[in-house]
Amino acid sequence: MKVEILSTELIKPYTSTPLSLRHYNISLVDELSPAMNVPTILYYPAEENVTTNSICMHLRKSLSMALARFYPLAGRYMKESFMVDCSDQGAEFVQAQVDIRLDQLIGLGKNVQVELLNCLLPRPVGACDEDTDPLVAVQVSAFACGGYAIGILSSHRVADMSTTSSFVMKWAREAKQLLEALDLDHDLSVSPSWNSALLFPGCKLPGLRLGFSRAKENVADD
Repeated sequence: MKVEILSTELIKPYTSTPLSLRHYNISLVDELSPAMNVPTILYYPAEENVTTNSICMHLRKSLSMALARFYPLAGRYMKESFMVDCSDQGAEFVQAQVDIRLDQLIGLGKNVQVELLNCLLPRPVGACDEDTDPLVAVQVSAFACGGYAIGILSSHRVADMSTTSSFVMKWAREAKQLLEALDLDHDLSVSPSWNSALLFPGCKLPGLRLGFSRAKENVADD
């Protein structure tokens, strides 16, 4: 399986983060989290009369709107200060093309190799904790059949699986609202509270290193 990267860009929040929220201190729980990105891959079948470019355009805009509420995920982690600089640097968005059909990958079932799945992720799992690393990265991979996969990486330094799930749900809600032209001013979703450091103050402890590589390959044997 070969994955060709077509474009890479940074998606910033739809609205700018206020200056009063520019510094987000991580909690003790975050400090003790392993230095890694949490991976999630979502698969979608082909749709008639829908192009990959139109899908990506829709996902970019809805991602920007979701980041407005999950603003720390658009920042950068400053490991020397144990805080996130929430200056709207942006989440990474990658568009890619895969040379096989989606059913060829799904059909492997439990026999699928980790290397194949890694090709559907925008960055290596171990590429984190540097001040240039995005805290959220997304890769939209279009398969030869028209189906596609959305690979999502979120830094474990600021987001566990629960936070990531809430973010993806918010992103999906924004995408649906845009698609159905709903009134965004009446969004009833709950805004997250970024106050974990008040509940579990940090102690400036080094994070757990698991030895994940920062290198990425876009070719894997199937």
